[in-house]
Amino acid sequence: MAQKRILLLTPGFPASETDDRCNPPLQLLGKEWLEMGIQVDIITLDYPFTSVPYHWHDAHVWPCNGRNQKSRKVLTLLKAYQIGLQQSKTLPVESQIVILSCWLGWASFVGNQIAQKTGLKHYTILMGQDVLRSNRLHLSRLSNYRFQHLIAVSAFHNEWRKKNTGHSAGQIIPWGLPKSLPAFTSIESRQNLILGVGNLIPVKNWDKWLDTLALFLPAHPEFKAILIGAGPQKAHLEQRSRDLGLSGFVTFTDSISRAEVIACMKQARILLHTADYESFGFVLAEGLVEGLKIVSTPVGIASKLSDLLGNTPTELANCLEEALHHTSQKAQLPTMMEVADQYIQVLFQAEN
Repeated sequence: MAQKRILLLTPGFPASETDDRCNPPLQLLGKEWLEMGIQVDIITLDYPFTSVPYHWHDAHVWPCNGRNQKSRKVLTLLKAYQIGLQQSKTLPVESQIVILSCWLGWASFVGNQIAQKTGLKHYTILMGQDVLRSNRLHLSRLSNYRFQHLIAVSAFHNEWRKKNTGHSAGQIIPWGLPKSLPAFTSIESRQNLILGVGNLIPVKNWDKWLDTLALFLPAHPEFKAILIGAGPQKAHLEQRSRDLGLSGFVTFTDSISRAEVIACMKQARILLHTADYESFGFVLAEGLVEGLKIVSTPVGIASKLSDLLGNTPTELANCLEEALHHTSQKAQLPTMMEVADQYIQVLFQAEN
């Protein structure tokens, strides 16, 4: 039987096996492929900031050290293209190899160039805001063939794709959960704690998060809230918290490891998520698995995981109130092992 191999192109990938903050769902998916005996070769454009090849578990990683710098862009893309061609030519003839790029951006651009040169199939996972009109540079380059080789990570994500281009992705494959999940603490034994987790950037709308808490916390002074994340809006949000009189209730932390985030989730009662847009919202799935009540705006997979959804601070504050009496449910999602198998079925299917 031919060896199945995936040539993965991505803007960033973990710098080591202990780097758990860089794209957790892609890491989990990669580990599953490796356990299935799939060979995974990874070309990363910008991160980590090194040009030295390394191993991640049993995968080979070739970093191009672009460092997200425009001045390095052309040389970075050329280097990634050359590495991709070299890897596709050095594989045994009996191998089945597919190019898989992450984000509809420069990684998918390089993947497409390699595919055109080698005749290999090329799929792209749409990872986030790459389906929005702001990505018109790469959206405008898509052919009908390429549309059929795009993979969205949720129905919500795909609807945005169709809204902005008139075309749906060829496949919808949601992220899955780890196959071995730790038992979570019963909701009654947890702290009166509300979590927010994510980058402190405008699309996450942490102003709405604070406005929601300002409506909820006065009637529930026993509750505290922690916002976990780093980003350019931190100073603004800290000042906003003070202006709303939340200084004694809300704590800000910098970005911490995924393991530390999970530890916080095990102690809290509610995950409050107020983003304006999510392609999937992996933090929602992680929160539900860890036993948290999910209160969210209707983005990504939120509607599949919770009925405690709202758009305005008032609606979300009412959902927080309801969450105090809501029956806890464990996530009913596919495991990442099942998702990995679905990817293999799609990537290596015969084409007409």
